[in-house]
Amino acid sequence: MGVLHVFPALKAGGGPAGYGMNLHNALLEQQQDDKVIAILYPVISVNKNSGPSKNFILLKKLPKLIQFLIILRQTIKSLKSAFSHFGFSSDQITRMKTSSTVVFHDFRLAYEYMSKHKVSGQKIIIMPHSPTDLSTEFLENWESYFGASILWSLLYKYLQRIELSVLKKSDGLLTPTQFALEAYFPKQKDWHKHTKIYELPSGARRLEPVKSREDVRASWSSEPQTLFVGFFGRRHSHKGYDIYLEVASLIYKQGYRNIKFVTAGSGPQSDLKVPPNFIDLGYAGSELADYVNAVDVVIVPNRFSYFDLIILEAMSLGKKIIMSNAGGNKSFLGEPVIVTNIDAGKIAEAIIDLIVNDTLLIDESKVRGLYNSKYSLKSFAARHIRLAKEL
Repeated sequence: MGVLHVFPALKAGGGPAGYGMNLHNALLEQQQDDKVIAILYPVISVNKNSGPSKNFILLKKLPKLIQFLIILRQTIKSLKSAFSHFGFSSDQITRMKTSSTVVFHDFRLAYEYMSKHKVSGQKIIIMPHSPTDLSTEFLENWESYFGASILWSLLYKYLQRIELSVLKKSDGLLTPTQFALEAYFPKQKDWHKHTKIYELPSGARRLEPVKSREDVRASWSSEPQTLFVGFFGRRHSHKGYDIYLEVASLIYKQGYRNIKFVTAGSGPQSDLKVPPNFIDLGYAGSELADYVNAVDVVIVPNRFSYFDLIILEAMSLGKKIIMSNAGGNKSFLGEPVIVTNIDAGKIAEAIIDLIVNDTLLIDESKVRGLYNSKYSLKSFAARHIRLAKEL
């Protein structure tokens, strides 16, 4: 058996599960022989996660020490019993042992496998998927839901030590671009100095709108001259959702009443105050393609960026895109998109110049052409097959 990619789950959306779904579909389209490259996962789902689980909401009502002890227990269990935690069978673990190279898309799975099951001579490669190291993402989630506490900081240090150890002991890291790892372990800038890095740009399925662009826009505003700016994804500080709201507010204050800002998604910043020119579309499921197709420009204002799927999805429709100069977004410098500073004023200025003054130009046919040549599922599969043969 050649290269086996192990995912905690497959489902539409971002993160490892969404990446796995795109890779799964890409390899199916190319009818790839699973003796060269294959995918392993415990469960497949077409549903995206639309917010915190009911258990998390109930947990929030408990005393802080009880919250910590429950999270600590779950964290240790997800490390030491990751395969049972995610639902892998013993037969699936056996299949991992027969592969010459195993690519883990969750470091917790890699931790248990490397501790208990690794076969001599076998290559273990890890592909992270979060905009920061996973330990930091967990810490921020805990503090977001439960408030800051020294207990969370202690758990973070424990988890980070394990995560860093696993990544360093691996035979390599797979990443869409080295820029994607920019915000990982900021106090240890050389953490991957002696680790082999495999760069393989992601791919995404082409968005297929169902409704006409005109009908969707008419449902948002009865004024035919209205221009629409869109933010699609998690409402989180990493994604710059609060920056997006600031951009909307700045443009409203500048008197541009014909520009509306739409958003579809969920996340911890969902309760932030919004300006008058704002349209909340709620959580986007199958409507995402219609929404992206209807806007005049897509904004990706990340503070920290891995390699956002929405960029590739918007490219598939030839959309104008403005993104911040952060993390994986830097790999698009020189492409037919606008990459600007992580600053609400700069982003607002770019929006006005692009869709009002026409002093910034983006050739939408070139955007679509870039997707077709580099980020389609066909190109994505070809890169993975080529890497699998090299490994």
